[in-house]
Amino acid sequence: MVTVRNNLTSLLIKTRLLPSLRFLRNLRFYYLSNHPRQISWAITGLCNSKCIFCEAHEQLSNQKDISTDRVFSLIDEISNTGIRSLLLVGGEVFIRKDIFKILKYIKTKGLRVQVITNSLTIPLLSSEKIEIIKRCVDEISFSLDSTDTEQYDFIRGIPGAFSKVMQSIKLLADARVKQHITTVIYSGNMKQIPDLIRFASELGIRSVHFQLISPATIFENTKAKEGKLQLLPKDEKELDMMDRYILEGIERSKKHQINTNLKFLKLYARTYFQNYLGTGNGKEFFMDSLLKHHRCLSVFTNNFIDYDGSFKLCPLLPALGNVKEEGLQGLLSKGMEFKGVFKKGTIPLKFCKNCFCSADINLEFSCFLFPFQNRRLLWHMH
Repeated sequence: MVTVRNNLTSLLIKTRLLPSLRFLRNLRFYYLSNHPRQISWAITGLCNSKCIFCEAHEQLSNQKDISTDRVFSLIDEISNTGIRSLLLVGGEVFIRKDIFKILKYIKTKGLRVQVITNSLTIPLLSSEKIEIIKRCVDEISFSLDSTDTEQYDFIRGIPGAFSKVMQSIKLLADARVKQHITTVIYSGNMKQIPDLIRFASELGIRSVHFQLISPATIFENTKAKEGKLQLLPKDEKELDMMDRYILEGIERSKKHQINTNLKFLKLYARTYFQNYLGTGNGKEFFMDSLLKHHRCLSVFTNNFIDYDGSFKLCPLLPALGNVKEEGLQGLLSKGMEFKGVFKKGTIPLKFCKNCFCSADINLEFSCFLFPFQNRRLLWHMH
């Protein structure tokens, strides 16, 4: 059954039907819907990892986390608006003490749930809690940025972290929980791109999402981690190497039938980093170097609730209010005014120039929305 599904997905991609169907689905949220398809929710500010590119461990805590009662009532509001999907992030999701109560309650509402985890606590969980994950979580996404034990532990800032993520993957595979890998790409692990795809195949994981490191922070009232800029590629020679690893990764993903977003990274990763190196064409927003016409889809399809309750159309944008003080429907209504501005193609460059986690969907959507103007990129996309 899995093989049939993978072959069907591959056929849809090759014939460009899947991107077309995805575009038609997204048009509904862009033009007609007053709510996003998904809410990404930093369910806690507490984190037990010390990642070299993340602000969570140093600058966040669980002191401002939304209370259990408000979490439950907010889940009710999310369900009542017609939103059907939740992406739970952190901090680290599984160190929130009431997380298993929360997961069970979400399940009663019929919402699809994906969790991104560093997996450090999963090997310590009881069989009862693993069963809750199996019943209540549709997909677990592991943060896996290297196949090299020493480098992975360095990135996480935790000795023995690689061993724990391997234990977690096996534990959840045995429980038949669908798994996915998320990888942050920086100058130190670019050469890992092809190996991560091979590694995913060996683990039986069929999907890997690569995300470029961003010098910006997504958390409210925090500063970007010191030294982040030093983690970016430092010159054009390193960008040449990155391009080569991306192309090698694309070939390897075809060989192993692993779904990745490398076809998008091939188009914009170099331009993205050139803006920080100062070697680009001088345009402040890297998408303007690629597209004749650009529109942001993300603010229409995936809004963000921060660990302290701040509600944002996108993690990089300023908060429109706080769910501790206002109802979700009112905050979504506030967002409609700003969405009108985005529909006109006007974006706040101060924030959007650092776009990283939504670049893929925004690029694809813009090409399909303006196929003639963006025909060159559209042709090379699939």
